[in-house]
Amino acid sequence: MLDLYESKEAPRKHYDIEATSATVYVPNWDNQPVPKEPVVTISPNGGMGYRIASEGNICVVVAQPGVGKSAVCEALCSSALNPRSDTFGLSVNLNYERKVLYIDSERDIDDHHGSWRRMLLRSGIRSPEDDTMPDGSSFSQSIVDFQLWTTVPSNQARMDLLFNLIESEGYALIIIDGFGDFVRDVNDAEEVDKFASGLRSLIIKHRVAIFGTIHANPNDEKARGHLGSELIRRAESVFLLQREDDQRGVRKLTTDYKHGKVRNATDNLGARFEWNFREEMFTSLNMTYRPVEEIIEKDRLMSIAWNTIGNNQLTYDEIRIRMETGLRMTRKQAETEIGKLFKTKMIVRNDITRKYELNKDLER
Repeated sequence: MLDLYESKEAPRKHYDIEATSATVYVPNWDNQPVPKEPVVTISPNGGMGYRIASEGNICVVVAQPGVGKSAVCEALCSSALNPRSDTFGLSVNLNYERKVLYIDSERDIDDHHGSWRRMLLRSGIRSPEDDTMPDGSSFSQSIVDFQLWTTVPSNQARMDLLFNLIESEGYALIIIDGFGDFVRDVNDAEEVDKFASGLRSLIIKHRVAIFGTIHANPNDEKARGHLGSELIRRAESVFLLQREDDQRGVRKLTTDYKHGKVRNATDNLGARFEWNFREEMFTSLNMTYRPVEEIIEKDRLMSIAWNTIGNNQLTYDEIRIRMETGLRMTRKQAETEIGKLFKTKMIVRNDITRKYELNKDLER
C-alpha cells in the first residue's frame, strides 16, 4: 500500500523567493504603491470625469474599419494641446514633464498629414504662426509627437521601437492606432503573449498609459483574434465604437456592450459624435447621450400618444378604450401603455377640464 506521506514522483524544485523579488511584487505594510494618476478620462454630457486609462494601464477601443477610430485618437491629442477643444468628452491629463505619443500604423503619408492637420484645427491651431512659441519652437510638438509607423519595416521592429520608447520615460500617454500591426499573426499565442505581456510589464514599470484601437471580427463586436482577447482581459477599460444606423452617420463610443468594461467606474460610459461638413471633421452632438434603445422607445410611445389622443382632451377610460379599439390592445396592455405615458410625462392633466392631453412642452 502506498504511504500517503511518500511520493513516487520526482522531488519538486524549490524556488528562491528572494531571487525573484526583482520581478514579483509581494505587498506588505511598507511598500504601498504610489497612487496612479488618471491620464485619460471621459465626461459624458460634460459632467464628472471618469478614469478610463491611468498610469500603467490600457484602454482599448474596438471597431470595424472606417468607423472613426482615428478621429477618437486625434481628439485625445487635441485635448492635450487645448483642454477646451471639442474632444467628444475625452480628456488627457498631463503634468507636461512628459508628452503624448500618437502612433499611426495603418495609413499612408497623405492621410496621416490630413489627420495631423485636423488634430491641430480641433485644437484651434490654424497656421504656423498659431503653432510657434516665442523661442521659435513648435508648441504642438513640445506636447504631442504625431508619428506614422507604416514605414517601419516589420512587426518585430515596431514592437522593439515601442518598447524602447516606453523605457525612455518621455511619454505619459502612448496612443496606438492599430494594435494589430505589432504582431504578425493575431492568433499566434506565443507572439501575442510576447507583445501583450511585454507591453503590460513595461507600462507598469515606467508608469505609462496606453490608449489603443483594434479591429473587431467581421461579423461581430469581439476584438480580433487571440490578441484582442488578451488586450481586453488586461485592459482597464474597453469601448466599442460603432455607427448608429438610424441616426444618419452618428458614431457612438460606449462601454455598454458584451465585452465593455471600466474597472474603476460605471460600465455605462459613452459619447456620440457625427461628421460636420462645415468643419470637415467629426464633432460632438449637441444632445444628451442616450442609448439608441431609449430613443426608439420614446418614439414608440409618442406615436401611441398621437394616434390615441391627438389634439383632444380625454378621460382615462376614453384613452384606454381608444387603445383597445384603435390599436387592438387588451385592457391590460392599454393600462400598461397609459402608465408609461404618465411616467414619461407625454400626457398631462388639464387643470381646468381635468381631462388628459398631450404635453405641449414635448416635441413629437
